[in-house]
Amino acid sequence: MPRPKFTQWSHTLAQPKLGALVVVFFFATFCFTCFEATFPLLARDKLGFGAQGQDHRIGYLFTYCGLVTALLQGGGIGKLVKKLVVLGLLAIGSGLNRPPVFGMISLNSPANEQGANLGVAQSFGSLARIFSPMFATTLFFVKPQLPYVICGGFSLLTAFFAWQYLCRGSAPSPAQTATPGKPI
Repeated sequence: MPRPKFTQWSHTLAQPKLGALVVVFFFATFCFTCFEATFPLLARDKLGFGAQGQDHRIGYLFTYCGLVTALLQGGGIGKLVKKLVVLGLLAIGSGLNRPPVFGMISLNSPANEQGANLGVAQSFGSLARIFSPMFATTLFFVKPQLPYVICGGFSLLTAFFAWQYLCRGSAPSPAQTATPGKPI
């Protein structure tokens, strides 16, 4: 029987690996959305985009990021990264986050809870997409470097957290222990 939404959130977050994966997904989404929210402002202020009918160039850059992400998730990067290295690296980081995190959530969930746990992760990703533009643009108008520096710090802390709680000495997952005779 399905649990009410907030009860499901509590249930998912209370499981050490699943809770850690949701936290990692939240912060990765939060940081990338901060970039998405502030990059047009940065491009306007530093590169002159948006002036004299040049708004479409920002769209081209986001299209490039989307293509790099799609190619990465599809199996290869191609020559796109060589042309716009920094944007390529950001797109790679974004593309590398979602599929493995969702795969690990699925693998660490009992079969009857996979959808609910993936839904919790999606909900936290949505929360990150709601709050990060307000956070990032407020900081951007205080000092344009702030959202990038702070999100860089968040990213490093999230990577350290993921390493500590997900990569070091992990116990068998609920999905692995739920299936008798399945090799771990």
